[in-house]
Amino acid sequence: EDGAKKKDAAALQAAVTEGQGVASSNDDKYFLGFYTLQLGVLTKNEALQEQGLDTALDSGFVPASDAGLYNYYSGRFAYQKKDFPKAIKRLEAAKAAGSPEESLPGLLMDSYLQSGQLDQGLAIAKAGIDAAHAAGKVASEDLYVRPAKALQAAKRTDDLLDLLTLR
Repeated sequence: EDGAKKKDAAALQAAVTEGQGVASSNDDKYFLGFYTLQLGVLTKNEALQEQGLDTALDSGFVPASDAGLYNYYSGRFAYQKKDFPKAIKRLEAAKAAGSPEESLPGLLMDSYLQSGQLDQGLAIAKAGIDAAHAAGKVASEDLYVRPAKALQAAKRTDDLLDLLTLR
């Protein structure tokens, strides 16, 4: 099986390399991104995975059924690199596409907070807290702690007290 994987990876790498030189239409770019993503998954190469996701997303041809997943993972990679504007763009798109990833609200909230967009981060935290309560669950500590620290730093005591009251 390892031999087959290595052979598959080599064939995929050859196809991706060839595709990079000729992909001109958005359709071609989608497939180039898709195969680059597959190569990244097969070889456990996160840089290739990110490149594949971004190439596919930028083509505009990602099927609606995959849009949430592609945007979520692209946003997560951007978040890990502290590219918060890109993380916000991709994670908002993932949210709009109905991504079910449980970590999405926390990543999106923190991306806003890290970008100095306190009100947007706080709104996402409150929505996450409300959703958890509505589902009869306990909201993640992150939804309280990170905005609380940001509110404290911004000296917004009233908002901080409101948040702590929700807890």
